[in-house]
Amino acid sequence: AIINTATNVTEREQIGIILQQKLKEVQLANDESLEGYRKLIKTNEELNFVNLESKNLSKTMRCSMDELARIKDEADMANQRLQLLNDDLRESKEDLNRALEAANLGNFDADMKTGIILCSDRCNENFGRARGSSSTISQLLESIIPEFREKVTQAINASFTNNKPYDVEYQVRWPDGAIHWVQVSALPRYDEQGIPLRMVGFTQLVTDKKNYQLRKDEFLS
Repeated sequence: AIINTATNVTEREQIGIILQQKLKEVQLANDESLEGYRKLIKTNEELNFVNLESKNLSKTMRCSMDELARIKDEADMANQRLQLLNDDLRESKEDLNRALEAANLGNFDADMKTGIILCSDRCNENFGRARGSSSTISQLLESIIPEFREKVTQAINASFTNNKPYDVEYQVRWPDGAIHWVQVSALPRYDEQGIPLRMVGFTQLVTDKKNYQLRKDEFLS
């Protein structure tokens, strides 16, 4: 009986140990399951956040695309207006050139820093030069009859000093040796610091008119 009793106690102890191990395993499994559930909840929260951010980003992108489309439409309209202005400016320039040609007037733009003069075809012709020729201030001064050069230089300096129109008549020698009278009228232009920058104006060949006046003066004298 004692042996049986001891055996029964040992079996119960073993069963108790096994039950405790099983309980630990179940508890561990529950803990792991709970941790997995927590991770799943966290993952779902992260996914919800990503989805929300994605929606916000999509909304922002739609707004950006709409803004870009609006800006593009405004840019297209501005380009159209600019094209119309350019067309009007070109037509006005063509009208001006036709009017200048009809009046035998040439126009020029002299850069006082570089010494380069941009001349119209008529302006070149007034100085005996071929159409499309390039000119410089020094070349222009060289073509002036020596006795008029000081007068022209003083008139240019006075124009820039006093910000007054420049208007002078003088004789020039053409490349073929012929001497002609020209009348030059211009306005000075300055940079932001008030330094002389350009002189813009018109030229006219007045040889016939000047010769007539000289003959008339000689006759009257």
